[in-house]
Amino acid sequence: MSGKKKRRQLKLLIIPVLMLGIAILCYPFISGYLNQKNQSRVVENYQETIGDMTDTDADSVTEEAEKFNRKLWEENGTVFGGYSSELSGLYSSELDEDGIMGYLSIPCIDITIPIRHGTAEDTLANACGHMEGSSLPVGGKNTHAVLTGHRGLPTSKLFTDLDQLKTGDKFYLHVFGRTLAYMVDQISTVLPGDVTQLGIFPDIDCVTLVTCTPYGINSHRLLIRGVRTTYEPEEENNTKSVRAFSGEARVTWLLIIGAVFAIFLMVLLIPAYYRRKLRKKG
Repeated sequence: MSGKKKRRQLKLLIIPVLMLGIAILCYPFISGYLNQKNQSRVVENYQETIGDMTDTDADSVTEEAEKFNRKLWEENGTVFGGYSSELSGLYSSELDEDGIMGYLSIPCIDITIPIRHGTAEDTLANACGHMEGSSLPVGGKNTHAVLTGHRGLPTSKLFTDLDQLKTGDKFYLHVFGRTLAYMVDQISTVLPGDVTQLGIFPDIDCVTLVTCTPYGINSHRLLIRGVRTTYEPEEENNTKSVRAFSGEARVTWLLIIGAVFAIFLMVLLIPAYYRRKLRKKG
């Protein structure tokens, strides 16, 4: 085999290898974008379903959840622990609308994801989970709801950007027609088994968001606590994400990269194609 033929075959081999490499690099972004769209559809379906409920029915659901929380406070006090047999039997049916308890919105890092019961792997693959043993996320004095989510999944964004939250930032819970606003007042890092900060604080209404840290190492847990504050719809709706590289932005950049790569291939291949044709004619 001549040297020219070997070089030509090598060039032809490089092209599919490059394309495969680009596809592998793009997969997490595209997959994450599609999952984000799917989470948005789940949230929209939830909004439509709750919107079709009467105020009386929605209030009845949240009132039952409030009774659950009062019972939890009476049984456990400030100590984070499991549910009694009575509460365990009720848990899965509380705030249940086709498996959705509500949804979490963090505008400053462009997160809107469903909240589901428990922390099983299939739950955390595409939502944030409500940690059993904590208060249900309906607010009220003597409540502390704990929501947990993954970071760095190749197929979903979830809590990946949670470490960008700062004291004073706000996040929102949308649960059966009610919107609860929380302002971040405490950020801490603890070992996985440390639950001392997850108990109920007397007379306080708070929510803690939990995820793994440092990114990719996951040896500790990042706890971001928010305390209840006044809900201002304009603030939630008008807050712009300035710290997160949103799914739409990622796809836009991928399309730009793909277009540049396609042009590069055309510049590389078209002249070579015509040179071969000219050589054959000659």
